[in-house]
Amino acid sequence: MWCFPLSTTLLLIRHASAGKQGIFCGHLDPPLTEEGRRQAANLAASLAAYPAVALYSSDLLRARETADCLAAQWGIAVREEASLREIAFGVWEGKSWDDIEREDLRYAQEWLRQFPMLSTPGGEGFQEFCAHIRLTLEEIVEEIAGQAAAIVAHAGVIRVALREMAEWTDTEAWAYPLPYCCRVELSCQDGRWSVIDGRQARFT
Repeated sequence: MWCFPLSTTLLLIRHASAGKQGIFCGHLDPPLTEEGRRQAANLAASLAAYPAVALYSSDLLRARETADCLAAQWGIAVREEASLREIAFGVWEGKSWDDIEREDLRYAQEWLRQFPMLSTPGGEGFQEFCAHIRLTLEEIVEEIAGQAAAIVAHAGVIRVALREMAEWTDTEAWAYPLPYCCRVELSCQDGRWSVIDGRQARFT
């Protein structure tokens, strides 16, 4: 069941900075930078009183290291989920947009025109990505029904959650600003999910 009569809350958190701004990171696995570790520590301190009964994380280092700060603050274990990874960008991973345009301007332009539906060369399909994110979120909601949990993941994962759970359009979900260490809180009330708290402030 996707939503329950009881109030269920998910706190979706984007990982802290791993120093890859402007780069298609996808399944690349860089650790947090020193700045990112400060962001994660400050985020954890600001959420000290959050009533999470469970903490889930992508298994990629930038998410897991962010989640570890929250786990230490809350005294609960991190549950790693490879299905919470960012979408895989195939041959574009590790490249900037300038690199991509130089290599294949026509495909780059077509990708922008069809975004987010057209996959990158060798990358994961958008519908496939949405399907496994939705399944993972459904499983988490079923496990914590009537309680609150936190999920540390990636911008793409959070945008899919907004699309699938809060029923935002693709335009709304992809236009929403998601800086590093931001959080978006979703709550299920009366059979519908809605955003009850979306904070884009950086924690530095």
